[in-house]
Amino acid sequence: MDEARVFGLREGFCVPFHQHDGSEACISFGGARLELSTDEQAALHMIAIYAVSTAKAIMHRHAQVEPDARTRGDLTAREVECLKWSAAGKTAWDVSVILSISRRTVEHHLANACTKLHAVGRTHCVVEAIRRKIIA
Repeated sequence: MDEARVFGLREGFCVPFHQHDGSEACISFGGARLELSTDEQAALHMIAIYAVSTAKAIMHRHAQVEPDARTRGDLTAREVECLKWSAAGKTAWDVSVILSISRRTVEHHLANACTKLHAVGRTHCVVEAIRRKIIA
């Protein structure tokens, strides 16, 4: 923080990312003065998610993965079903009641989908699934 102040960055907004493998990262926005509305914070959050997604895509570009598998993410039918309900705004508990499975099982399916789609979180996973036309 002291080093940031030397460069005139006195205030900031940080978007943390907690990966499913236990690693962590963040993207910070800063300046001399930073007064953000809730909508502006949400926009920066989405920009950060997009930036992390793009960075991960660049890192995986040279990976030896079949193009079709990269597009689909090889999701199971249950993972797709859980993602569809999440996209509709349902919580893990709601989905568990709808599908007659445990909340923990729903969370397991969603975590697997996040890993397969290289998503940093549930919202990012839903966005990736929509972008790849896995769900509508």
